[in-house]
Amino acid sequence: MAIEKIATGADIEALRKALGFNQAEMADRMGLGSRAYFTIEKSPEAVNDRHIMLAEHVALTVAVERGDRSLVPSNVADLADRFAKIRKK
Repeated sequence: MAIEKIATGADIEALRKALGFNQAEMADRMGLGSRAYFTIEKSPEAVNDRHIMLAEHVALTVAVERGDRSLVPSNVADLADRFAKIRKK
């Protein structure tokens, strides 16, 4: 995945496309209505920290489901790696 970190609606849109979801599917995975999700993609001021965390959670969940680490933005993958090291102790 080319996304280093999710910060904008465009990043969330790119993530959705990389995961192979349409807007309704991504909205459902994020626990949002379709209209709210559409606004996030198209209106930069609509994106907040909650939306970013939800999108990162979706990416991590789908990566685990598919066994494909490349689906996760690098900042989330790094955090997951650090957590995995803690669990090994």
